Amino acid sequence: MPPNARKIVWIAFVISTVASGGILSYTLHVYFGVYRSVRLINISVIGFLFCPSNESPWTETNITIENPSEYSFTVDLLQQKLYLNSLDDEGYIFTTYLSNPIILGPFSNFNATFKIIVPNYKISVIASAASRNWMTVFYVWGKGLMLDSLSLSFFRKLS
Repeated sequence: MPPNARKIVWIAFVISTVASGGILSYTLHVYFGVYRSVRLINISVIGFLFCPSNESPWTETNITIENPSEYSFTVDLLQQKLYLNSLDDEGYIFTTYLSNPIILGPFSNFNATFKIIVPNYKISVIASAASRNWMTVFYVWGKGLMLDSLSLSFFRKLS
């Protein structure tokens, strides 16, 4: 093999090694950045209000969805399941949805309000409860950078 051919093969090998290392490090940077970003998304309950009424009691939950990361996410569906005193079928009150897509830009917040009118068949459960320990579970479905689907859940005690 002529000396020039060896030199060309050696230069091609070095360039492809450096390029592969650069691509690998960038890919790892993005993957771990997205993983960290998903772990940073948070739902904070700003306020909870229960209006006891004999005819149609209702609850109102004000929340903030926080995205403290440098990546954007789209929340396709946000679900709230409301419970009283226990996280089982006996304590389950109602489920409500926010189905309008929400775009969470980098370092942004989004405020939402869930109002649940208690169904007639659950009024007796609320009226007979000795204590009122309200709990909720939020489910978030969406998309993000390199994520075709994103699914998160958050448990919060309301009172």
